[in-house]
Amino acid sequence: VVDHILRHCKNVREALSVIQAYDFPAPEGQLLFVDPTGQSFIWEVGGAVLMGTGRHQIITNFLQSRQPKERSRDGRYKTVDNRLKSNPKLSPDLIKSLLVETQQDITQYSLVFDLSHLTVDLYQRGQFSNAVTIRIVDQLAMGPGAAQISALFR
Repeated sequence: VVDHILRHCKNVREALSVIQAYDFPAPEGQLLFVDPTGQSFIWEVGGAVLMGTGRHQIITNFLQSRQPKERSRDGRYKTVDNRLKSNPKLSPDLIKSLLVETQQDITQYSLVFDLSHLTVDLYQRGQFSNAVTIRIVDQLAMGPGAAQISALFR
């Protein structure tokens, strides 16, 4: 389902229509979908969909549909929320700085999506000076396939 959405949906509205029309089960965990217009939603395990409101939407390590009060208690969530609210201009550098500030020892991979340039900067195990940049259009043009993320860092 996620592969279909990423390959065929041009925006959040189309992604939502696929999920709603076919009643697909949500993948394990949670996924954040966003488009270049700023529309977003979180799709959680169990099928909950949380629409974005305002200029940013955040996910960390808890399901907001099941633990809505956790947003006010989770230090990482609060740090990101406060910094995003106080910075009128969002940028990949700002997001990278938030990843540095809120990383955990157990974090394996971190990603920064630049929807203006359709790229993803991928970081491994908190090594934020060593990014692998993926051009989304090029990756999608390659068609279906799989690769080990760790192999990109060799």
